Amino acid sequence: MWEPHATLRYLQKPVDLIIIPDSEHVITNPGERMISQSSTVDWFRFWLKGEEDPDPTKAEQYGRWRELRKLQEAAEATQKPH
Repeated sequence: MWEPHATLRYLQKPVDLIIIPDSEHVITNPGERMISQSSTVDWFRFWLKGEEDPDPTKAEQYGRWRELRKLQEAAEATQKPH
């Protein structure tokens, strides 16, 4: 998944990459699958619904995402309307 991540960063779009060390491309370990899927749900809830999980262990994640949202809003403000 490195190429989509690198491309989105190049285009200055909000993107986050979670690396699970020693994991396979197709995740079969239940703990790793839970990390992957819950992170995906959190990402979509944050960007589509503006919701954040109050779990304190996710504070760093949401801090990164809030900064990405600021960058996205700044980029959108500077774009010319079509």
